Amino acid sequence: MVALKYRHYDSLLRGRLTTDNDLNHIFNYYKYTPDRTNNSTIFQQLFASKRNLRSYHGEHITEKQFKNNWVPNLHAVSKLSSKTDTTTNKIDIASQTFETPYQMQAVAFLEKRLDVAIYRALLAPSVRVARTIILSKGVTVNDVYIRDPNYKLKPNDFVKCDPEKVVRYMGHERPLINESLRVDALQVAEWNEELKNLRDDPSGYFPQFKFKIDGLYERDPKRVFFEKLFAESKRASQKAVYELRKNNNDATIVAKIFKVLKNETPSVEAFTKEFLNDSKLGEELFAWYNKFLSKLSVEKYTPEAPTKSDEVKLTPEGVSENLSKKGETETPNETIVQDEYRTIAANVLADSENADVRTLKNNLSSFKEKYFRAIEKDAKVNDVNLDWIKTLKENEELPEDFVHQSYEGLEKDDIESKEEELKEKENELAKHINLPWQQGHLWGRKNPELEYFTPWKPKPFLGCLAVAPFHIEVNFRTCQFIYLRDPISRPGHSEIISPYGLQEHKNAYLYYKARVNNRNYNRKGAQ
Repeated sequence: MVALKYRHYDSLLRGRLTTDNDLNHIFNYYKYTPDRTNNSTIFQQLFASKRNLRSYHGEHITEKQFKNNWVPNLHAVSKLSSKTDTTTNKIDIASQTFETPYQMQAVAFLEKRLDVAIYRALLAPSVRVARTIILSKGVTVNDVYIRDPNYKLKPNDFVKCDPEKVVRYMGHERPLINESLRVDALQVAEWNEELKNLRDDPSGYFPQFKFKIDGLYERDPKRVFFEKLFAESKRASQKAVYELRKNNNDATIVAKIFKVLKNETPSVEAFTKEFLNDSKLGEELFAWYNKFLSKLSVEKYTPEAPTKSDEVKLTPEGVSENLSKKGETETPNETIVQDEYRTIAANVLADSENADVRTLKNNLSSFKEKYFRAIEKDAKVNDVNLDWIKTLKENEELPEDFVHQSYEGLEKDDIESKEEELKEKENELAKHINLPWQQGHLWGRKNPELEYFTPWKPKPFLGCLAVAPFHIEVNFRTCQFIYLRDPISRPGHSEIISPYGLQEHKNAYLYYKARVNNRNYNRKGAQ
């Protein structure tokens, strides 16, 4: 026998705290305040505590069943004193004493029930749904099908739930076709607007776009799709920065410095132009020039000019003349020009006897770190995910069938008839959806034959009441768990999960202690 849902089960006015994860019950947790007991008699206080506890602990069973299983004998675990405790002089463990919540053990017999254990293992959104899974032959205990929700688990029992049923009841409800059309129309309009903004101003709009993506559910198809793109873009950016840092070593920096010294009049603007247009780097290099770089002779470290007739002249006229002879139209190879300055840099760094060169080497270390930070900053500014933005496409305009028609005020039969009409056109309408993360199906109806949201996503607000139990070891991938032992209490802690404090449990215990005559307990005797 199971207790019927009383008429105030979903009442927002009474605000009972239950094991249900429905929106109304979550709101009751939000607005809960303890009962006022200033002007209440002792009996009223005890009865109020009993009423509150029964709304959460064993709401799905009758009061008679609860009393027949309630045991007044309470068990707890207390820490034993040992020689190591008495000889410990660094930390005085015994100086802090905590009360053992014995009275919370009064409802421990409910935690042994199979339906409650499935709920505690987070494989069902409520105890009543766990009972439904058991009755539908979806649970085995030690490889034996059990169809009794009142089955008492023993330590080390192995429980397995049907994954299909767990996904069905823990998943979000499948939306109506009319609701899917409304959401898809909003998605397409929003996506086309977002893509337009990304193409017009990538660097300016991207932070706002990423903020929207981060606000979605972690397994939302849109978030999964774009996080993959973000990760690939980040890896490409990091690889590009690594290559830049690798190529810009001491010799490269010195080569750029001597390129300015040889071809231009040394100034802050000349150094700034050569080093990523960073004014701070340009000012620092110009300060070096005033101190010691001006003393270094460029001609001293310049290699001798090529004398062979077939060498390419490193002048605009010579390069043009050489290319015209070969019939080519390519631009001069910059690496040939850069090799000249790399040779100069190598000669400079090899001159360890020069005091100004040694000063240059000592300053290169700190300058190189600043230059690398400027390179990374410049790479982030110039690579604002332009590559993956170009691969995205807009969704075509949707037909008039996607215009939302509200079902408000319609009877259930009228709603079903309209859904049947839309169901015949569902496949045709789904072809118009071509979003990057959703293609060829309506929102939440990737597999319309299933009764839950597809691709699967959990029911809302499941995390509000998700508490990992101490006495159960769960494997969520296989929907299995092991009932390790019965929940216990110890000083300062109880393994009984309850939204109420110890005082409520004390009052409820006193209420049942005076009124329950447990024949089973009296027959077996105190254990």
